[in-house]
Amino acid sequence: MGKDASTAQVKVYILDAEDEDETDISDLITEASKDYPSVIDKFVHERDQYMSCALLSVASKQRSVVAVVGKAHVNGIKKNWKQPISVKDLTEIPEPVFTVKRVVSSAAIAFAGRAIIRLARRR
Repeated sequence: MGKDASTAQVKVYILDAEDEDETDISDLITEASKDYPSVIDKFVHERDQYMSCALLSVASKQRSVVAVVGKAHVNGIKKNWKQPISVKDLTEIPEPVFTVKRVVSSAAIAFAGRAIIRLARRR
């Protein structure tokens, strides 16, 4: 029989002592967030949320769970543990920003604008 997810706890064991320590990883993520916020959000923060939710789901049904994750995700998984997370929002593919219609209409507007400027210069 499974256990209540509210009693599940996170225990972290770092196996590779030769790798960078957690503060270096956290500093690297913080620094990269300044230059590439959307990339870090997708590849680190959203993955942390998804993994935390998935691990909590498994932990609610099993006595113990072993998960191997990269060090960059450890703090995020711990931070998101037992937090309300919408998996639907994390797995939903957003509408594309650049659609064919937008690209074509933008090109047409640019072409028309250039033509108007050329006509105005001839007069």
